[in-house]
Amino acid sequence: MAGSRGILGIICWQSIETRKAAQAAALNAQAIINAERAWMLPKITQPDYRDAMLLNEREDDWILPLEITFANHGNTPAVAVKASWGVYSEKIVDPRSQTWVLAIPEPPKYDSEIVPFAPGAMYVPKAKTRFYLGIPKAFLAAEKRAWELEEKCLSVRGYIDYRDTFEKPHRTAFCYAFQKVSELRRVERILTGKAAIPYEFRKAGPDAYNKMT
Repeated sequence: MAGSRGILGIICWQSIETRKAAQAAALNAQAIINAERAWMLPKITQPDYRDAMLLNEREDDWILPLEITFANHGNTPAVAVKASWGVYSEKIVDPRSQTWVLAIPEPPKYDSEIVPFAPGAMYVPKAKTRFYLGIPKAFLAAEKRAWELEEKCLSVRGYIDYRDTFEKPHRTAFCYAFQKVSELRRVERILTGKAAIPYEFRKAGPDAYNKMT
């Protein structure tokens, strides 16, 4: 009996070691895929504060231009599927927090209309695609007071869907809020010699709106 227990113990140990080796191999394979796959990352232009908040000198039909750039930071091509983006004025959960959280639905909801996108367009490593937004002066003027009181904020959110070279689907979602520059960012700009800015677009929550799959 003692010998049988010893043999069973060896078999159990071997089984555990085999499972550990398989798990390690799977993790290593996934790490290689993650290192080589496409990663479409967003970046939004920073408008001049005066253009977004000081509107007296602007014509009634003036439009604030914005641009969101997606660049492939991976090592293999990305193939576009679809994209959506929009401009909103959203309530702020706590304006005192370092990173604002907006009172928007979870799970994420977007406008029902999907923005036409070039399906099948391929973006090789470092290649970029751009989304253009135009915000009418009337919208800015109507929401300006609530933004100044930090009850609400100007928000831009959306996503891009794409496939990697391994034919796996991915989504990069983004959500930005136009908010006061933090003290840390202010000091950073002073130290780097950059011009001071009172507001900038920064990532805003909930986290579900800022995911890369």
